[in-house]
Amino acid sequence: MLPLLQQAKTAIGFALRTSCPLAGREIVSFSNDEYTLQSVFVELDLTTRYLSTIPDTDFGDFDALKVGTAAGFADLNMPAWDYYLMYAVPNFFFHYSMVYAIARQAGVPIGKADFDGYHKYPPGFSFTEECDPSEA
Repeated sequence: MLPLLQQAKTAIGFALRTSCPLAGREIVSFSNDEYTLQSVFVELDLTTRYLSTIPDTDFGDFDALKVGTAAGFADLNMPAWDYYLMYAVPNFFFHYSMVYAIARQAGVPIGKADFDGYHKYPPGFSFTEECDPSEA
């Protein structure tokens, strides 16, 4: 398994590898050879800024678009919907999930709400221990 920061950089890269070709753009990268938390935060910031500049209208006719990419040592050429749904999104979430799992294993106090932004649990909640729901 790749270490935490490489998993994070790979997930960030997949956001670009997904969005750029689907918007008819060359894939850009803000990655560098530095593996520090600060460099990952910079890469994430640059990536989100770049992605926010792509107009919705650039994501054109997925039914007519084919996307070429490499998956390990395999060369792929897929219809855009297949690329998006069957390759790009699963790969992004694989690496994103690994960041979450490695961080949790290392004792970082994050939970499901940090992963998806929707769940809410009271402080100290546990699925394996009883918790007073009035503390929510």
